[in-house]
Amino acid sequence: MLKNLCIITSLLVVTSCISTHNRWTRIIDNSEINVVATAVTKDGEEFFTGTGFIIGKNLIATAGHVAQSLDTKYSKSNPRIKLSNKEILKIKHIYHDCSDTRKTDIGLIVTEGMKTKQYLKLRRELPKPGEDVVTIGNPGDFIYIASRGSVMKNTKDKPKVGKLIDIIRIANRISYGASGSPVMDVNGKVIGVVVRFLKIDEMGFYSTSVMPIKYIDPILKYHKDLQK
Repeated sequence: MLKNLCIITSLLVVTSCISTHNRWTRIIDNSEINVVATAVTKDGEEFFTGTGFIIGKNLIATAGHVAQSLDTKYSKSNPRIKLSNKEILKIKHIYHDCSDTRKTDIGLIVTEGMKTKQYLKLRRELPKPGEDVVTIGNPGDFIYIASRGSVMKNTKDKPKVGKLIDIIRIANRISYGASGSPVMDVNGKVIGVVVRFLKIDEMGFYSTSVMPIKYIDPILKYHKDLQK
C-alpha cells in the first residue's frame, strides 16, 4: 500500500513538473511576436539598444533609458523597431520618464504600420516573493532569449525628486540589451519592465531591478490626451 502511494505521489510530482514546463514553453513561444528589438545605426552598422514589448496597436513599452536612447536628440541615427519576423517599424513618438532624477525609468514608443493584433496583457498588482517569472529580451547580439527565475522581494526606491516608488527584485540571469524586457508571471501577464541588473557574486547570482508595469499608466494617459 505504502509502495503504491509513493509511486502515485512520484507520478503526480513528475506530471506537475511537465505541466509547469509546458506552460512556460507556451508562454515563451506565444510571446515571441510581441517582444521586439530597439535599434539604431552606429558607424554604418545596425546596433541594438535594448528590448521592448507590444501592449497595444502601435504601442511598445520599454525601459525609460531605452526609449531615451532612441529619442532623436540622443540616438546615433535612424532609430527603429525590429520585430521577430525581421519586419521594421518606423517610430512616430517617444515618451519616457527617465532623466537625471531617474523617476520610474519606463517608456512608451508609438510606431507606425504595426500589423499584429496580438498584445501582451498587463498585471498591475505587485507580485509576491517566491513567484516564478520569466524575462524575454535581446541581450547583446542574441535575439529573443528567455530566462526563468523568481521574485526575490518588493522594495522601495527614492528618486532625487518625487515620492518613493516600488521596485521588484528578481533572480533572473540577464545581460546588457535586456533592458526594457517584459517580466511575465505564470499566466503570461507582464508584471514589470527590466531596468537594470547586478551580478552579485562569481557564482553567477543575479539581482535584477524591475519597474512595475503600473508606472506605464501615466504615460499612456499622456499619450491619449495628446491625441484628443
